[in-house]
Amino acid sequence: MSRRFRARSIVFTAALAALCAVAPSRAQEMEEKATAGPEQLLSRTGDEAAVATFGRGGFVIVWTDVDAGDPTNLGIRGVLQAPGAPAPGTPFAVNTTIPGFQSRPAVAADSAGRFVVVWQSADAPAPTPGPGNPTIFGQRYGAGGARQGTELALTSSNTDAQLSPKVAMGDNGAFVASWVDLRDGFQHISAARFSVNGVPQGLEIDQPALGDAGNDGAQVVHYPGGFAVGWNEFTLCPFGLGPDNAAVNRFDNSGRPVGRVYRLIGDVCADRGFGLAGLAASRAGALAVFSGPDGYSAQRFSPSGQPAGGLFPVSNEPFCQGLQCRIVSAVAMDDNGRFALVWETIVNLGSSNLTAQLYSAANKPRGGPVPVNLTPSTGPEFPAAALANDGSLEIAWTRVDPAHPERNGLFVRKLRLP
Repeated sequence: MSRRFRARSIVFTAALAALCAVAPSRAQEMEEKATAGPEQLLSRTGDEAAVATFGRGGFVIVWTDVDAGDPTNLGIRGVLQAPGAPAPGTPFAVNTTIPGFQSRPAVAADSAGRFVVVWQSADAPAPTPGPGNPTIFGQRYGAGGARQGTELALTSSNTDAQLSPKVAMGDNGAFVASWVDLRDGFQHISAARFSVNGVPQGLEIDQPALGDAGNDGAQVVHYPGGFAVGWNEFTLCPFGLGPDNAAVNRFDNSGRPVGRVYRLIGDVCADRGFGLAGLAASRAGALAVFSGPDGYSAQRFSPSGQPAGGLFPVSNEPFCQGLQCRIVSAVAMDDNGRFALVWETIVNLGSSNLTAQLYSAANKPRGGPVPVNLTPSTGPEFPAAALANDGSLEIAWTRVDPAHPERNGLFVRKLRLP
C-alpha cells in the first residue's frame, strides 16, 4: 500500500468516525423536538381553568363559566380528554347549586381515572355562609366522569369565609383540600383530609403560617408517602411589593407532620422576598418552585416528604428586564420525576405570551422553550397545566383582547414534550 493511499485511508477513516460520532447527537436532537396539537376553544366566556392528569395521557379540565340558564350566575364546568384523543370531549356541569357565584375551581385525579373537583361558593345553603362569605364545596367522580354522590361541604366553619381552594388526590382515591380561611379578619391557611367516599378524616389542619399581614396562595399536592401544603406569608410593611416568605409543610397520610416547615425567608420590607410560584407532585415525590430576589429556584421532596437535595436554580434572570417581565405561572410533574414550567412573558404591561419548558429528573432543561398560545393576550392568561407520563402537557389559559372580542375565550392545547 502506497503512502498516499494509506494517508487517504486514514483521513477517510477519521472522517467516517467523526460522522458516526455526530450522528447520534443529531438523532438525539431530532428526538428532543417537541410537537404541538392545535389550539382549541373550550368556551368564549370561560375563566379560571384548572387541569389534572390520570397519568396515562388522559386529562380533566375544569373552569368557571356563566350559567347557561341564567347568565347572572357563575357555575363550574368540566371536560375530559381521553388518552390519545385529539380534542376534549363534551363539557358537563359540575355544581348542582345553581344560584350565586361558583368560582375558583381546582381538580385532582388518580391513576385509575377517578377525580374530584372543588370550588368556592358564594351562595351556600344554610347554615353555611351566604353571599359575601364564600365556603368550599366539592364533587367526586368515578373513572369516565360518572358523578359519585352529591356535593360535599368541605369546611366545618359556618361563620367566616373560605377562599381559593386547592385539592390533591392519592392513588387510593382519598383526597386533601386546602384553602385560605378568613377568621377574625385575618387570613389563615387550612387543610382537611377526606376518604375516597368524601368522609372527613380527622379535624381540619390549621397551618403554622407566620404572616402578620396575612397569608395567601394556599396550594396542596399528594405523593405516595403523604401530602404537602404550601402558602405565601406577608409581613406588615408600608412599601412591600409581594410576599416575604414562602412555606411548604409536609404530612404523612395520617395527617402527622413530617419534619419542620420548609420555609424561605426574605428580608422584611425588601423590594422582593420569596413566593411560592407553584407546587407539583407525583409518585416521584414533590416539587416546589419559588420566586426570589435573584430569579426562580426549586426544591424537590422525596416520596416520604423529606427534602431531596438542595435548592437549585431554575432561572437566574431578573423577573423584569426593561418593559418585559417573565413569570412562572404553572408547574406540573410526572411520575418519572420530570417537570414542566409554563412561563408567561408580559411586554409593556400589555401583550402576554406563554411558553413551556420541560426539565429532566436531574433538573436539566430538555430541549428549548415551546410556544403555547398562537395569539397573544392583552392581559394575564392565568395558565393551568398537567404533565402525563407519556410527555403530554395539557395547558389551559384565558385570552383577553378587547379590540378583537372574537379572539377572547378559554383555550386548551396539548404539547408533546421531548
